[in-house]
Amino acid sequence: MRYFRLLTLSLVSVFLLSMSEAPEIPPELRNLKAKVQDVKGVVHELTAFRCNEGATLKFRKGSLDYSISLSSVRSIEVVGMDEEGVKVKVRMKDGSAETFLLPASTRCTAQTKTGNVSFYINEVRKIELIQGEGR
Repeated sequence: MRYFRLLTLSLVSVFLLSMSEAPEIPPELRNLKAKVQDVKGVVHELTAFRCNEGATLKFRKGSLDYSISLSSVRSIEVVGMDEEGVKVKVRMKDGSAETFLLPASTRCTAQTKTGNVSFYINEVRKIELIQGEGR
């Protein structure tokens, strides 16, 4: 009987811990601001910008996969689409630029003064990232 109570208590604890809230915004993205121009030409000013629930974006170039931190990216410009995904030109903060492929399912989220916003990469023309100042 004692073993059963201990087992039940352990399982309940694990269950309650698994019901935790969604992860908060990573510290390096908390002050990341973005200017996003959508496919209709409307410019949106965003804060706490992130894609695919993380601080990095996963790109493809040829047959290799790249993982690049959003904090090192200056801008992402959509230059075309094909059956494999969205072709983007990524400009880095050091001035270099490369063309990669992003899955069309890449979803970005951010905050605005009026609420939260989310979009897929194929719904925008350009994203300019600006690292905000820490407090």
